[in-house]
Amino acid sequence: MAFQIGARWDDGLGRTYMELSNPMQATQLYEHQKAFWVTRNQGGDGKISAEMEAEIIADQLSEYSGPGFETTKPILDRAVQLTQDRGQTGLSIVEIGAANGGTVRHFEKFNPEVDLGFYGMEALPLLAEDGAKKYPQHRFQAGTAEDFVELTTEDLGRERFDMFLASGVLCMLLPELAFMVLRKASEISDMIVCRDYLANKGGEISRKRPVMFELVPGHTHYLFANPYELMLRSLGFSRIEYIFEESADPRIRGTASFLALRSR
Repeated sequence: MAFQIGARWDDGLGRTYMELSNPMQATQLYEHQKAFWVTRNQGGDGKISAEMEAEIIADQLSEYSGPGFETTKPILDRAVQLTQDRGQTGLSIVEIGAANGGTVRHFEKFNPEVDLGFYGMEALPLLAEDGAKKYPQHRFQAGTAEDFVELTTEDLGRERFDMFLASGVLCMLLPELAFMVLRKASEISDMIVCRDYLANKGGEISRKRPVMFELVPGHTHYLFANPYELMLRSLGFSRIEYIFEESADPRIRGTASFLALRSR
């Protein structure tokens, strides 16, 4: 696809961010990539081979502290501390892009004292099913970002959560859909924790049009650099704390973990 590009911005380290000036192309790109994440290019019979299933499951995160996620653990630690400062012993989390329970494993390893209540939505049914089998005490649901914004209190099993979590997920979404997800999150939680690419967090490249970039230069896996800070502040989250990754890995450069809080 030959993209129609408006503004360009180079981060000086080999990554170019490109503003898409054709909304139809942006939608086509998003839908094409979403089809992969939902199906992982299943065979002609519509099924993933047993060999590929095992490979996908084995490839999932054990917890948020390894390479590429060094900033996520301290942000989660900060979130736990904030809830404990309020006298809470439990923590309820709703997550999109939950895979098969990396967040549950993280809390089992690093915060076993926390009484965790977890609802995870995952685009690939295989992983949602595996998470439900591994952790029957928690809830896993197959679904996309579009499905998440339609969830009801009955679907979620509760009106509010202590935390909404999305790690490396919002960058897969067009800005208008990323905003819809954050708006839904703001309806059910006053704490939002994310790990994402933040070159355009304040609309430095574009405030209105989608901004895309290649995850690794020369490959055709594109992500979106969305203006998260503008979105969050418009939803009433006035306090945002960032921890930026420091890595030479081209896949990780430009990422940060952040915690956004709204006071009521």
